[in-house]
Amino acid sequence: MTKLLTICIPTYKRPETLRRCIDSIVSQIEKYELSDCVDIYVTNDASPDDTGSILQAYASLSYFNGITREQNLGMNVNIKCMLNEVAGTSDYQLIITDDDYLQPDVLGEIVEFLRGQQGNSNRVSAIWTPRYSYIESGELHGIVCSPFRNSAMVKPSGINAGRYMVNGFVLSGLIIRAECIDFEFWERYKENAYFPVIFFGDLLFRGGAYYWHKNIVHHTVLNKCHWESWGGSNLLIELKKFSDFVNTYGVMALRINKASEAIKFYCATIPSLIQSVKSFMHSNDLQSNKAVILDAIHELKSQGVVRIEPPLSLLMLCALFMSVMIGISKWIVLHILLLLIREGKRKSRYRKRSSEYLAFIRTTPIMLKLIH
Repeated sequence: MTKLLTICIPTYKRPETLRRCIDSIVSQIEKYELSDCVDIYVTNDASPDDTGSILQAYASLSYFNGITREQNLGMNVNIKCMLNEVAGTSDYQLIITDDDYLQPDVLGEIVEFLRGQQGNSNRVSAIWTPRYSYIESGELHGIVCSPFRNSAMVKPSGINAGRYMVNGFVLSGLIIRAECIDFEFWERYKENAYFPVIFFGDLLFRGGAYYWHKNIVHHTVLNKCHWESWGGSNLLIELKKFSDFVNTYGVMALRINKASEAIKFYCATIPSLIQSVKSFMHSNDLQSNKAVILDAIHELKSQGVVRIEPPLSLLMLCALFMSVMIGISKWIVLHILLLLIREGKRKSRYRKRSSEYLAFIRTTPIMLKLIH
């Protein structure tokens, strides 16, 4: 029997937080008597620990299914397989990664909301929610993926894909219709660390999406992430992450057949590209020895790990130019203020910010090397 919702939990080497995640769902299924419409599906990506025994502890629950992969597939492929496996067993799938958990007393509202979506003649392919991000102590770190003040419908189009696909980068709290996923397309970009941005963008482009202004998942940040297993230095990891994120837009652009739609898509991506450039240029990893950074870029480019193809590279140059101009303008204003005000806390604060913007501007040659 097809159920309304499958809650999908990909897991690897996080047995304790996995238990917390599962318990947060099981308690609400039992409390609201939702076993007839909600399933839990956990895929253990061959964890070399006792994760398998945790899954076994829930095996008696009729709505629980947990499997252990024979070989480690990696986060991207594990999730792709997971969604493919449940595409025909439920109408909707909610992804929650194993270090996150369902907010208290929210599952009943999710079910009610999805039942309303079922009866909608304009059903979208994906639904995303604001991600309330917390550090491990429980303190709120920030709210991301929240472009609207209220719930809103986003129609399928190239321009909307360019504007909003970035909101898929946090998996937890993303609700999709797996039957709408093009898994063959997914296979082509399986090495990209930001695969959620691409598959969410594709769903948005082809079927539209809905933003539900509801906090449904406790999302943990600043803990160990899957890309830390890549090895190498933080610099190499950050360079690859930046390249992968930027290239999500290049991959998505190839999905758009009409030239006019592709142009609109690229124009819509500019704010996000500018933000990514600014964030990366402020990174502490770019403030180290410039020769070391340039050597790292050359090494990654020779391996094909870092590569930004035109026309995306042209857009990146525009984003870099705009970011640097903004940085120079702010540095000039701060420098003038430093000349006008007396010594004190405010002057010390301005001096620090001026130094930060000067360091930001000095990373321009590195960014040019990375883009080209």
